[in-house]
Amino acid sequence: MVPAAGQGAVAIQCRQTEVSRFLQVGCAQTFFAVNVERLFLRKLGEGCHTAFACHYAQQKIFLYRADFGYREFTFPVKDLTAADSLADSILAQLLPR
Repeated sequence: MVPAAGQGAVAIQCRQTEVSRFLQVGCAQTFFAVNVERLFLRKLGEGCHTAFACHYAQQKIFLYRADFGYREFTFPVKDLTAADSLADSILAQLLPR
């Protein structure tokens, strides 16, 4: 089962003036994973009221949607610019034109 995007990530909300105070409790890997998952949500126009699942872990992206089923892709990127480009390539394979 592929979880919904961002599941299991803990969010911290604070005032803009207190960001530096809470930076040390963040996890860079989780931050990147959630942003990759949200990237796919945004590109597909999905949200919390649709049946779409997306999970990034260990340089792989796991996707599920009724029209293309369960799919798994290698996703060896380290920054969000490269993630954006690779996401476009993956979605071009999945979605009919």
